[in-house]
Amino acid sequence: MFRVEQRPVIVLAALLILSVPITPTELWLVKMLVDHIQVWTVQDPVGPIIMLAVWLTLLMLANNIGGVPIPMAMTRLMEIGTLEEQRLLLKKTSRLPLAAVESPMIKDLRERANQISLYEIYNTGVQLLHLALRSATLIAVMLAYGQWIPVTSVCLVAVVVSLVSGKSAESVERLARKQTPDRRLLEHYATLMTKRESAKEIRLFGLNNLLAKRWSDLYEQQARQTESVVFSTEIRKLGPEIMMALISGLLIALLALLPGANKHTAGDFSLLFMALTMLLSQMPGLIGQGVSMKKQYMRWEDFRVYMELEEACDLQQSLKINSAD
Repeated sequence: MFRVEQRPVIVLAALLILSVPITPTELWLVKMLVDHIQVWTVQDPVGPIIMLAVWLTLLMLANNIGGVPIPMAMTRLMEIGTLEEQRLLLKKTSRLPLAAVESPMIKDLRERANQISLYEIYNTGVQLLHLALRSATLIAVMLAYGQWIPVTSVCLVAVVVSLVSGKSAESVERLARKQTPDRRLLEHYATLMTKRESAKEIRLFGLNNLLAKRWSDLYEQQARQTESVVFSTEIRKLGPEIMMALISGLLIALLALLPGANKHTAGDFSLLFMALTMLLSQMPGLIGQGVSMKKQYMRWEDFRVYMELEEACDLQQSLKINSAD
């Protein structure tokens, strides 16, 4: 996609990564604002408080305005990615030997390779980097205040949830791979029942009901298999997710009772509360992007294998060399 059009690729990555420093700056401004309000009296000037509020407003405004080009870049990248992946697949298919193109195994591989999304791979990677940097920033802020207990607890639970979610996504994706021949058969049945070329034979021999029943039975079979796998994976994730929710609520409730809390100002508590809340709220997104990246990697493997298949020109060259020998 970078070779096709550089601008949206750079815009999306740059804006997401450059937005990372905004988070600790907002936290610092909130801390300073709360501390000033805490000690302010009627006799004190109100100018510093107003100035901090103005800077905080401007920072939030800049963050919102700076995010406007992101949806446009994502839309353009989706268009570029879809066009490029289809171009590569069509070009590769046209260069394969006819025997390979008609092979059921190659057809299954092509069907799986067609599930690739270059846009999703890039977008997931950038979003994952963005969330990882934000999380690292929030963790650094909390560690600077000695909050190693909440940080350690959140990280440990997040690792457990990530491992379980990754295994669940892998199970669903492996089932989708296994169902590839059946999906092609479903498409074949649908083509027979809707295309003009086969309409005469189907009506002549009264095959409409038979094909419809086969299509329906196969569709229901796939649906039951998918439902069973998804149900088992969701049950498997339930425990770690409940643990994450319980620990999140407990840590927020006990923030004022953790070691060193008596040394903190009201601004410090506001900063720590916001940092912990933001860290907990973005952990599901970070884990989700990691799981999505694993799924995209599995699909990329199918795409890579298909793109590395031996082509007709390679076979012809090999035959020429063998005949010359």
